Amino acid sequence: MHLITSRLLKTLCGLAMLATFQARADTAYTADFSTAALDPGLAASMYKNGAWSPGVVMPWIVSTGSGYLLLAKTVSLPGQPFADGPHVQTQVGVTGDFVATVTADSSYNGAGGAGFFMDSAAGYTGISFGTSWLNDSAGDGYASNGFSAVSTALVTLQIKRVGDTLTKSYKLDGQSDFSLISSLTATTVPGWAIFDLTNYSDQPGAVMFNSFSVMPLAAVPEAETWAMLLLGLALVGARAQSSRRGDRK
Repeated sequence: MHLITSRLLKTLCGLAMLATFQARADTAYTADFSTAALDPGLAASMYKNGAWSPGVVMPWIVSTGSGYLLLAKTVSLPGQPFADGPHVQTQVGVTGDFVATVTADSSYNGAGGAGFFMDSAAGYTGISFGTSWLNDSAGDGYASNGFSAVSTALVTLQIKRVGDTLTKSYKLDGQSDFSLISSLTATTVPGWAIFDLTNYSDQPGAVMFNSFSVMPLAAVPEAETWAMLLLGLALVGARAQSSRRGDRK
């Protein structure tokens, strides 16, 4: 019986270690906007003439420091040669379940806006927003549900993946809870992604991103794993109680 108990304890320890390993499968990332140098976990680029190019050219400006990342357009240009604006993307990706969150202060006054996007092999999707509006922004491989809402200058945006479900939410300045923008459940929801911040306003102005983080969510052990753990604990408890009774005799 002692041998069985010993083996059971080893099995329980193994299951516990497996659950811990699942919970630490990815490393959390929080962007550092405290210095003039762009966080090494981020890279700035532009999409022009149908192709991506590293770096950012005028009239667009990307600057960081004092706790925020600034993406600004200084003047309007005829023909909008750089209408898509600068993109600041994460250099590292996340796999599995995650929650990515950004807080932005949009002070530009153009008809265009800014965005917080998730990029993956399946395509991109995200949230577009402006000083007085925000909406679901669909991309390759996704469909928009037509959501739109009135926004405030300060807004927190969130993209979350849990299993095969991808949700997008927002929280306006002064609100305590997030409001759902859209939810998609499909086997095509990607388990790997990077993230993208951009300002694509048609008019001069800027958007300040005050915080940006990507947090992996702990994997939840399957029901069978929990059942084995509970059964094992019950057996160990019963064995310990039986031993105590034997010692009293």
